[in-house]
Amino acid sequence: MLDVIINKMTIHELDLVKDREKCAENVFPVTNLSETVTEFFVNHISEARVGRSTKNCHFIAEDTWLSSKVNQYKEQNTEGDFLRLSQKIAERLFSTMKSSSSRSSGSFFVIEALIDGEEFIALIKLDPKTRIQFDAVNLSLSIQENILPDAKEKIHKCALIRTDITSEQLIHLYVLDKQQNQGEVSKFFMKTFLESQELVNDSILTKEALKRVKSEFVKIVPENKKFEMLDAIENEFAEGRNVDLQTSLPRVLERFGFEDAFIEESSNNLISQFITSNAEFQSSFTVVRTDISIKFQSTNNEIFFRYNKSIRDGVSIGKDAEGNTVIKIDKKYNLDLKSN
Repeated sequence: MLDVIINKMTIHELDLVKDREKCAENVFPVTNLSETVTEFFVNHISEARVGRSTKNCHFIAEDTWLSSKVNQYKEQNTEGDFLRLSQKIAERLFSTMKSSSSRSSGSFFVIEALIDGEEFIALIKLDPKTRIQFDAVNLSLSIQENILPDAKEKIHKCALIRTDITSEQLIHLYVLDKQQNQGEVSKFFMKTFLESQELVNDSILTKEALKRVKSEFVKIVPENKKFEMLDAIENEFAEGRNVDLQTSLPRVLERFGFEDAFIEESSNNLISQFITSNAEFQSSFTVVRTDISIKFQSTNNEIFFRYNKSIRDGVSIGKDAEGNTVIKIDKKYNLDLKSN
């Protein structure tokens, strides 16, 4: 467990249904926090700092709106300055949410905290169904049914922003966003509101390259060759393989008998699109795969088919002469059809 000390806190209510935000009028007296509520916030701040779902990010520019406001606050660091900072942040988040597809109301906390001795501004938006309840009259926080919340309690969004960013630090903020459906950080929170992006690593390069290669390369083969193309891409981008798109992409296309000129043009076009989509993207990386399954689904989502990559040699998918999808599974897997 990290050493987390909460120094200041403000609480705001963001109501998208009634189209209004209620900003804090005072800094919340953290001395009023019960041990249980304190543990709730400490647990979640710790999770946002070192959890598996945390994204290490940096601001897209030196003078983004949020980084500038945090820098200005750092110079004064008074309780009044903290209140004004938190109000501006809450208003901006509410405005950003209104202009996005988000319709999730809830409590929004701005916290000044020390994490292992380093100062952060923590932004936490709770699930509206959370058991943490705010009493605006008595300025207190409580937990419904007196049940101890834990790390599974839903936090919609959380960002930990360093207040003292040096030129040597690549990570400016840590972002945690547990989307209910997508399982990924939402664009409006990370990109639009925080004006940040995840630091590029092999895992990100693998994911983005695979998505782009699959999308583009299946378009250039006949319908009855699409599954074969996907299989060729999977083989080329195997876990742990050192990939250079300059050689890997032509190697995939060569299996389909394309002319050299077409292979070169198609590969170069895709590489150009890939590396220009993000200034930090590069064409060489080590493949890091987190997906363990291969998935297919029908156009209208009536049918889903998924199998573990470890049995790829025992599963084949293709098209017959009439365009029907044909799935062949090796008998050694003893596939049984079961109905509920």
